[in-house]
Amino acid sequence: MAALPDRSHGEREPRSRHDAVCRSPARNRLGPAHGRAGVLLPRRQAPELPLLDPVGPRHPRRPARRLRPRRLVPIAHTGFLGPVRSGRRRLGASRLPLLREGRASPADARRPRRGSRALPRRTHRGPRVTLLGADRLLAPLRQALRDVPADEADIHVHRRRAAITRYSHSSIHQNAVSDETHATVRAIVAKAVGIVTMNSLEPSDLRRALTEAASLARASRPDDEWPGVADPEPIAAPSSFHEETAATTPEAQANSIGAVCAAVPKSMRAAGTAQIEVTEDAVANTRGVAAYAPATMAYLRALVQSDTYVGSGYAEDLSMRVDGLHPETIAARAAEKCALDRDRIQLAPGDYEAVFEELAVAEVLRVMSLTGLGGQSVREGRSFMTGRIGERVTGESFTLVDHAMDARTIAVPFDVEGTPRQKVMLVERGLARGPVYDRTSAKAMGARSTGHAADPSRYAAGGHAGHLALAGGPATREQLIGSVRRGVLITRFHYTNTPDPRAATMTGTTRDGTFLIVDGKITRALANVRYTMSALDLFAGIDLLGPQRLARDWWSSNGMGSILCLVPPIKVRRATITGSSPL
Repeated sequence: MAALPDRSHGEREPRSRHDAVCRSPARNRLGPAHGRAGVLLPRRQAPELPLLDPVGPRHPRRPARRLRPRRLVPIAHTGFLGPVRSGRRRLGASRLPLLREGRASPADARRPRRGSRALPRRTHRGPRVTLLGADRLLAPLRQALRDVPADEADIHVHRRRAAITRYSHSSIHQNAVSDETHATVRAIVAKAVGIVTMNSLEPSDLRRALTEAASLARASRPDDEWPGVADPEPIAAPSSFHEETAATTPEAQANSIGAVCAAVPKSMRAAGTAQIEVTEDAVANTRGVAAYAPATMAYLRALVQSDTYVGSGYAEDLSMRVDGLHPETIAARAAEKCALDRDRIQLAPGDYEAVFEELAVAEVLRVMSLTGLGGQSVREGRSFMTGRIGERVTGESFTLVDHAMDARTIAVPFDVEGTPRQKVMLVERGLARGPVYDRTSAKAMGARSTGHAADPSRYAAGGHAGHLALAGGPATREQLIGSVRRGVLITRFHYTNTPDPRAATMTGTTRDGTFLIVDGKITRALANVRYTMSALDLFAGIDLLGPQRLARDWWSSNGMGSILCLVPPIKVRRATITGSSPL
């Protein structure tokens, strides 16, 4: 390895997990805190790491500050601060070691900071986003399920590893990798169910969780409607994993962001996120179910804002494959919206014709999914389908299915109970056909599970429709806008809530691109508007439909849900606007 000429003041090397490799000499290690101040031999400050300036990091628009010679800088000492933070010692009991800043001496020029040794090579060192694989993920589940202290049990594991790059002001400012493992353990004793969640895959920890779940079950009331854990059934092969996407490098993510920033005009700035995600799901139970499926997701979004006026434009793309993202197209869409979003005016409350782009349509479908498409909500009378199966609930142009196995979406072919996912017709040409079910709601309603049990920590029990597909049409964006006499174009919604689930009523505000359309042309930018409308009434007025595209609602895009939608842009006859944001 080449010698490192610069040694930054007070820079502490990260301690290797392997003490035999890259260990600092004993004389250089920090000892216990003492009353005499330590002195650092003066060295030249490394220009790429100006983090020891006591005033904080340098502001990009201010001139560089010079180091003041012989300035004292306190250095955090782990052995000293630990007892102080825990209240066992007073701060005045001792003094922190001090480092003395000054100009560098050539004494250590071209000298390495550590001896020349091999770099550590851990077993799984390599790509940022990795797979455990079916064998390694299912083996601890099978091992833990042997000799379960319960009548029956199952374990669902969801592992998520994501590489995220964030950018702002057209430059990257953060890279992060998250590695999450969530395990849900259920034990059933005399039809009473105990549930324990954890984040370990060690067989001993899983056994302990099963024992705790069994204890909870014994202390709970029996559930006469308990259907039992799933029986083994044929499950389709996973089809949402793309090897090249999982192997995407940081450089590739940076290049996609660079393409976005390069395509944005100089008078604008871009911000957003590039994300590569790999998930693994596994289910095993005491009846012999053992299922595993990986999936990949690539995501890129851009928020473009102007440097000279208040305006913004937004666009995003989502795909199972990283080569399915188109940075230049994303940048062009967002920049076009930003260029139009100037000199905003307020829109008077009332009913207007409207063009909803794909992100806005996905938000409306989310409301329908959470409030009315699950078997339990139909059973309890909270759904717009309650008592109306086979009846008309919206317009003839509206056909909605839940189809996790559509090749254009991203899905796992089984649910958290290990039941294969089925294609379900929810609404056909405006007629309600029926909800999705998990095992419990299916037994209660005399139906069969459709494979839509969801994580109980995120969604209510009873079935969750998370892979929606709304039938599209041939209309182009120009045709959608051109058909409007006087109305609004809505890019996306923000923070939508549901005051009346039975009517699928939604309320919220628009964001990042709301425009007035007059005689088929966009004429003015609008301040963000507030709306209150029923999703059923909205879809009853569909006039035109465009082609489908994979999209997510605002909540799911920000990590607070997992609903994927194949949706078209739509033109509707009536959308109710109740107010406008201040200018």
